[in-house]
Amino acid sequence: MKLPAGPTPIIMVGPGTGIAAFMAFIDDRVSRNISANYLFFGCRNEHGDFLHQEQLQKWVSCDKLQLFCAFSRDQENTIYVQQRVREQGDLLWSLISEQDAIVYVSGNANRMPDDVRQAFTDVIADHGVDDAAAYVQAMVKTGRYQEECWY
Repeated sequence: MKLPAGPTPIIMVGPGTGIAAFMAFIDDRVSRNISANYLFFGCRNEHGDFLHQEQLQKWVSCDKLQLFCAFSRDQENTIYVQQRVREQGDLLWSLISEQDAIVYVSGNANRMPDDVRQAFTDVIADHGVDDAAAYVQAMVKTGRYQEECWY
């Protein structure tokens, strides 16, 4: 995964340990005074495994990061990052279609990458793109949708 040189918005989806690379991404961009940083982070419990919570909230408080969290076990119904992606569909579509945002996905390779890609496909389809899967595939080919996932 490679960051854009300029202030292009970045959308990061990093549940669990997937957040590790994004901490460096955000730190680099904040040091260059770039604030178009959007992070979807997920973990089981807010009070048990919210990795880097203090630093993330610091960046949020100084308007360098927009943070969307999914704590899957803190309520009766599980909530995952892909649900948060769908909830923010209008914002994400605006970033992708009008500002050429780059999407980064990092974390466990079991189901998450496919589920997140489907969520982005759904967001794009909801905004009138007939072949949203092809749109996402074109983003992959041009480096605007990047995944780094592991087992």
